[in-house]
Amino acid sequence: MNGVPFLPSSLKTVCIMLGPYRNLTTLTASIAFLHPGCQVLNHAMDRVFADESRNFISTCSESAFHNFISYALSISDSGERGDHGGSITFSHAFDSVLLRDAYAARFGTSLMKKEITCFFWKESLRMSNALKENHADFEKLFLLSPKLKFLLPIRDPLDAAVSNMKTKHHRLFKTISEYSLTTVLDAILSEIAWFLDLESKYPRRFLSFLQNEFHPAFLDKLASFLEISEDSLWRKQAMDCYVMKPSYPRDEVLLKHLKAGLEEKLPEHPEMMEKIFRLASSSG
Repeated sequence: MNGVPFLPSSLKTVCIMLGPYRNLTTLTASIAFLHPGCQVLNHAMDRVFADESRNFISTCSESAFHNFISYALSISDSGERGDHGGSITFSHAFDSVLLRDAYAARFGTSLMKKEITCFFWKESLRMSNALKENHADFEKLFLLSPKLKFLLPIRDPLDAAVSNMKTKHHRLFKTISEYSLTTVLDAILSEIAWFLDLESKYPRRFLSFLQNEFHPAFLDKLASFLEISEDSLWRKQAMDCYVMKPSYPRDEVLLKHLKAGLEEKLPEHPEMMEKIFRLASSSG
């Protein structure tokens, strides 16, 4: 293509998921992929940013942003599980027969959408780390493109902390020197606070939601944020496939630590603080 990056003319948004792993990221990305206008790349950060000409975070250039989208789209219709990444269909979420059947019923075996309006990248904590390490200037990033947006699902932080420890994803937190359930919990709360601060400043570019807020009205909000079309079949499939695993057991000591952590890290977000604590208190 004469060195000119390919971008679908239909593309309206580029949404990048941020925050901890084991935080509903894969499930959310998989549900997004059930929409006919949404193309999803899972992981693959090492491949995407192997070429500096695609690293729009470090270069903060429009050409790098375009190169990023073009390359990321090109590798999203194949791949494998793990950090190599590729299509979200290679992720653990698609071990679910429910998700696999829902996707196949509408798209068959095709992994590339015919008309892409939203490109969605799920590489959450690695991207959060990269943005922080490069002291990302979001004002400049948003000048690169009106398409760029960020999404944060918020799972019960106690469940997220336990799951991070079980899967070893806690090793990706840059702020922890000694790993324990409480230090991982603190790191998760710090990620949430960082995102909520940005969401307050740039409400059209950042969107967060709690695990128990996933309902039809929220799907309308998500569709508007991603700029994907209204689609009744997608709404039905999304609700059918949003299946949460049972919560892990918790005790009063952990709940007390969570409450103190929320008060320390989310003082500017009292409503969300209350919602998260209520969610954690009612789980388990």
